[in-house]
Amino acid sequence: MATRRLAALLLLLPCLANCVAPEADDDAEAQAAEDELRALPGRPADRSTLPAGYDALPAAQKQELLWTMIQTGRYCAKTDTQGTCLAKLPTGGFGYYIRAIPALLSLRPTFHHASDEAPEGRRKIFHPFGVAGRAEFIADYTDAPSAQGVSRRAPYSGLLANDRKAIPLILRLAPGGGPNLIPGASVKFLIDGKPSRNFVAIKDFAGVPDDDWNYFQQDIGHIYPDVPYLLKIYFQTQTRDPSHLPVHHLGEITASGADVAEGARSTPYEIVLRPNAAVASRFPNGDQHDYRLDLTRIEAGTPVYDVMARAKEWDRTFEKLGTIRTTSELVASEGGDKQLYFKHPGAKE
Repeated sequence: MATRRLAALLLLLPCLANCVAPEADDDAEAQAAEDELRALPGRPADRSTLPAGYDALPAAQKQELLWTMIQTGRYCAKTDTQGTCLAKLPTGGFGYYIRAIPALLSLRPTFHHASDEAPEGRRKIFHPFGVAGRAEFIADYTDAPSAQGVSRRAPYSGLLANDRKAIPLILRLAPGGGPNLIPGASVKFLIDGKPSRNFVAIKDFAGVPDDDWNYFQQDIGHIYPDVPYLLKIYFQTQTRDPSHLPVHHLGEITASGADVAEGARSTPYEIVLRPNAAVASRFPNGDQHDYRLDLTRIEAGTPVYDVMARAKEWDRTFEKLGTIRTTSELVASEGGDKQLYFKHPGAKE
């Protein structure tokens, strides 16, 4: 079994290279990036820094602890001075990926590690470099029947309940690299007194078109129609369907930490994050560049995504559930890349 897994990983290297960090522009930058990676994101995660009893804390307090983690070791933009930040934005390429092979040999933590902080020694496999910050989700949708007088869905439950209350989040935006830009987002719903619930989203593994280099030009979600065959086989060792990560866990608990009775649980078939039109129009899309520099310009209070859903597989219309809005700036940092962790839903029991 181990031999088959290693063989599959070797075959997967070209495929997965599109999901690692942006490649450096020239040999000098590539060498500089490699030097940084030996000391920064190339180094595995440190031992946990979150306090004992972290999960039992109120959501707002957990958000502040994670925000402190995210601000640790900020990277510099090209115009910054070394005195105000840790190092310039690192780029990965194949060198990072070689160092991430041990993580590939142990995919289990991706689906089973329940902490908001990476396990000691872990490296991120996909989208390892990004930006992160505080955010909130506010559900606000209509439960009224359709024009035909028949309700298309029951009101959703738990974290998706239509109560119009702000739920504190941690939002991480992390582009894939290689020759493509693969927009991705990870959303951590923070819950009073209970472990977080996470939602991870991309559109597909092809990325955006070369002539439309805009991070916010497409919906992203948890259903991936084009998972490469070898990658799908490998992920099936840990999850039943790598092309369709579940969302039922979002309807099982409320933001205050109360469990939803099994018979009262309701979640949509599919959820997508639709970039807010104002955000999508702010940034250039004609040139291929490191989008992290753009993402750090998003101010606190910016509606970034409209959360859209379709109730059933046969529904063709997505209805708006609510909005994800930043409540801080978004930061590119060692803490956000190395320590912050998002458990992927859909683990085999």
